[in-house]
Amino acid sequence: MRYCRNNEKSAKIFIAKLMVILGILVSIILLVSIVGRNNWDGKSRFTVISEVLSEKNENSDFKLSILSLEPRQKRAVYIAIPANTLLDVPFGYKKYLASSVYYLGEFDRKYDGGYLISKSIEDTFGIAVDAYIIFPRNSTSIIPSTLDQMKKSKQSYFSLSKLPSFLWNNLKRNYILKTNLSFFDRFFLCWSVFQLRIDQIYFIDQENSQFLKDDVLPDNSVVKNVDRDLFDLVSDNYFEDSQVRTENYSISVINSTGQSKLAYQFSRVLSHIGANVIIKTTSEEKYPGVCKIILTTQEQKSSKIVTRIKNYYGCLIEILPEAGSEQSDIKVILGDKFIK
Repeated sequence: MRYCRNNEKSAKIFIAKLMVILGILVSIILLVSIVGRNNWDGKSRFTVISEVLSEKNENSDFKLSILSLEPRQKRAVYIAIPANTLLDVPFGYKKYLASSVYYLGEFDRKYDGGYLISKSIEDTFGIAVDAYIIFPRNSTSIIPSTLDQMKKSKQSYFSLSKLPSFLWNNLKRNYILKTNLSFFDRFFLCWSVFQLRIDQIYFIDQENSQFLKDDVLPDNSVVKNVDRDLFDLVSDNYFEDSQVRTENYSISVINSTGQSKLAYQFSRVLSHIGANVIIKTTSEEKYPGVCKIILTTQEQKSSKIVTRIKNYYGCLIEILPEAGSEQSDIKVILGDKFIK
């Protein structure tokens, strides 16, 4: 009888602790809903890169990953990027090892290291990166490099009992070196991962990534190049925003920068999030700004795709009803400052 009473008492204590944890989480959710979020609405497609810095010229402890969440569809894709992957770095830098890009930005100081690694991922994979999290060297943060590590971290850090402490660590200032995520963004990011089952996260690492090809440099070092066409083929709709796909607006992309292949690169980004790009062309007439979105109706201004392009790239919006006779619903002009 005493044994049964002890078990019953233990069960009641466990339930009480569980209710306290749930109460804390619900309170945080309500607080965030009232105060508002910064960069993310918690519903749209959201892509974040995480990097643990290595010692300069040392790749052994380097980890870089891409996590893209689609909360409405309850799914995500995770890509573990090897340290020796060559990334296409924009703004005239050309190609650099993934482990060196952050330091390149910090050394040059013209571009923030987190911003430069984000734009390099965008140029290489054709993925719009919404946010970045940079962890300091020798960080204890978990960035899985294998599927087994992913499963263990999901069980260890995103269980109901461990989530509060994991959230607290991620919200402490000294835990993260640099990020453009707000307090509330980080909470909703953790909460979104918590809600996913492990089978709802498609995991890609160097063992099963067909698009990473080994290449030997003149000094006999081995690097990995990203096969863009193959990546676009195998990634299918992994980065698609369901709201953008549902709108199904036709889009023209006009490159007026003088830099070749920019319309193609920008179209890759739009296509990955589900936009219907039907025209990619170059204009001899240069546009001096960053970018401009030309619409045919006022309603298009509040569309998901227009909102994403405007917020992400800082494009100006112009409404020209007479442009309705043209082939596409929306026209995006990339200007001279887009590449600076």
